[in-house]
Amino acid sequence: MSLENVVVTVEKDGKQKEKFIANYPNIRNLRGYLNGFWDFDKFNHLFPGRSKVADVDGSIELNGHTLHIEFKASKFAMNKGQVLKAIRQAKYSNITTLFVFGEANKPVEYIRFSPDLVEGTGYVKCTKEELDAVIKEWVEYTKKFVLVANRTEEWDITKKYC
Repeated sequence: MSLENVVVTVEKDGKQKEKFIANYPNIRNLRGYLNGFWDFDKFNHLFPGRSKVADVDGSIELNGHTLHIEFKASKFAMNKGQVLKAIRQAKYSNITTLFVFGEANKPVEYIRFSPDLVEGTGYVKCTKEELDAVIKEWVEYTKKFVLVANRTEEWDITKKYC
């Protein structure tokens, strides 16, 4: 189930502030989704300097490899801390990060930071189909270079928790 073409009305103090149509393709319960957001600022005092907790728009693990995807309306919505994190995760944690720029579901370009390309691809113009090909290439890479020695060992551990 997904919430598509949902009319969202935002009211404050009895006055309508906004009304718009939105799509939430992977959300089953909008109220639970919106009420379930954690306030990351409550943890920022635990970290040195200007470091702070942030969310990841999309993340998947396949065969021991991790892909993070950050969606941005434009490249100007990205900050140095996010890029630094992507570089360091590629270099030290075997994580690939894709920054995808454009309107929702309409990518126009991307940057990829990966263990084999720590300095990034630079801005690459793309269509949705070309972005799909980049992601499929990552999936094929995970199949070719499997990091998981025993495909059931970690699943056995999950039984303790779920």
